[in-house]
Amino acid sequence: MSDVIESGRKIAGAAQRKTRGGLLHQGSIQHGNLDERFRNAFAHLLGERIVEDRVEAGVLHAAEELATTKYGTVDWLRRR
Repeated sequence: MSDVIESGRKIAGAAQRKTRGGLLHQGSIQHGNLDERFRNAFAHLLGERIVEDRVEAGVLHAAEELATTKYGTVDWLRRR
């Protein structure tokens, strides 16, 4: 796992999981407070452009419910 911290706040993170079937690499960037020049330079390096979008209310509700009923449970948090 790898995190990028700026002014005491996590602005990016990444993690990997290796299995017999392959490798999963996941990452996220909190772009709301990033300087636009950084965002554009990062997007350029990836060969992509950043498009701001919103999560639909139904999807957000389903995610919140899943976080509460599965990923927020003691069983899930202690599963290792």
